[in-house]
Amino acid sequence: STARNLQSKNGKEVLRRTSLGLYRILSRIISAESKRKGTTTNGTSSGYIMLQPPLDHRDYGQARLIDSKKCMLWGNGNNITVLSPPSSSVSDGGESQHGDEYIQKILSFSKNWTENDDAKEEKIVGNFDELFGISPNDDEDNDDEDEDDVNYDDLSLYVSPFDLRCALRKGFHNSFDEDGKDNDNDNDNVTKRDIIHMQRFAIDSINLLEEQLRMNDRTSISTDEERGIRVVAVSKCIGVSSSGHHGLKVGPDVKYRFAYRIRIENFNKPENEEDGSDSECSSTVQLLGRTWKILEDENEYSKSGNDTDVDDQREVNVVAPTTGAVGSLPVIRPGQAFEYMSGCELGSLTGTMSGCFHMAIVDADTECGQVGDPIDAFNLPKDKHFEMEVEPFKLVAEEV
Repeated sequence: STARNLQSKNGKEVLRRTSLGLYRILSRIISAESKRKGTTTNGTSSGYIMLQPPLDHRDYGQARLIDSKKCMLWGNGNNITVLSPPSSSVSDGGESQHGDEYIQKILSFSKNWTENDDAKEEKIVGNFDELFGISPNDDEDNDDEDEDDVNYDDLSLYVSPFDLRCALRKGFHNSFDEDGKDNDNDNDNVTKRDIIHMQRFAIDSINLLEEQLRMNDRTSISTDEERGIRVVAVSKCIGVSSSGHHGLKVGPDVKYRFAYRIRIENFNKPENEEDGSDSECSSTVQLLGRTWKILEDENEYSKSGNDTDVDDQREVNVVAPTTGAVGSLPVIRPGQAFEYMSGCELGSLTGTMSGCFHMAIVDADTECGQVGDPIDAFNLPKDKHFEMEVEPFKLVAEEV
């Protein structure tokens, strides 16, 4: 019996040390990102991180309309430029300025993208949601419209390193406190199986967080506050279009293939949510076309082995103001977002892409169109037309 108790005690200590080590790894990643972004000194919006669904190349060429309220969460409402000073972003109790519900969504986002199908089918999660304080979406006591009915497969969250740190604390609080001491509060129902699963979740979260940070470096967010339109663009290298040697492919005919995902969000309030103020114009918009400027970094030509004249191939312009995007000319109503995935090729390892979407303010009853359909918006007065700028986002082939 004494030997069994000692073995149990030693096993618990091993689990505790492993958990503490994982906690510190995640904490260091968050701290490094915070320092790199400069949030510890100036508190600017550049410190925020977009958590978003990984790009799936199988969605290439696809387009759809989604409910932005269930898929786009910004923390500070629609204001993505204001960040509270670092000293007040986290209270003395270590709580996020966005509230516990927002932290729960960060944990649910992580759970969604780390928990594989086998884990779900084997039901090895134990009391996972209870451990992490995640409120179930099917709360029987909630008779009202479920405001937490978010689609975690599509969800994007705009978070600060402080939010990530609060989520980390919440995720580990049932195992030990920040000093590494066992937390015996409400820990009686936590089993060894639960702790091992939590550690597996932490290990997968390290990979997920590193992937999200790489995606964040290839993401741009553009906002037109006056018209209530926001564009989120992100890219990923999906392959090389030249047959060659294994590994990093070089040569004059090599082209690196990139997929990029665009979300155009209309964050105006739907008509049934308006505060009664009169609006001089409709807040419904239609996407009519796009213009892109794709730049290949000059200093990458020597790396890719391309001896073609740089001045002739460094810039590629796509001017298509009347053909929508991937054949669609969608009408985007308040509370909706239009998402599509397309692609381009570069002769260099890195580059940038920027441009604009050609749009028009239309009546709320306007129907979506396809290329070849008669589109009334093309005949609207010029003051109904506008260009939605898309800030540059990076194209990086380092993962090939």
